[in-house]
Amino acid sequence: MILYYMILSHLLYDFHWQGQFVGTYKSKNLFVLFIHCLTYAMFVGLPYVLLYNNYYPLIILLVSHSVIDDCKSRLIKLFGEKFWMLYVDQAFHLAFIVAIYIAY
Repeated sequence: MILYYMILSHLLYDFHWQGQFVGTYKSKNLFVLFIHCLTYAMFVGLPYVLLYNNYYPLIILLVSHSVIDDCKSRLIKLFGEKFWMLYVDQAFHLAFIVAIYIAY
């Protein structure tokens, strides 16, 4: 059940609730990227805090999401936005979610 929550919350937060401002400026401003990744980690990792009082998944989600989004924005700056970048980005996010679920 936790895995389903994490995947659903990832899809909602990273797409639907992100908003135009964050989508545009997270690649241009590190503070916007940090706030986006921090709130994402708190939202997606919430079950581990509430059920197990475990904050490590939040830290892993924060760091991994920051690195993945930053790498994607750097690739876009180098090569322009390509259709495959979204799929690679999402595959890495989902891989970390599944890894956290398995590990914790």
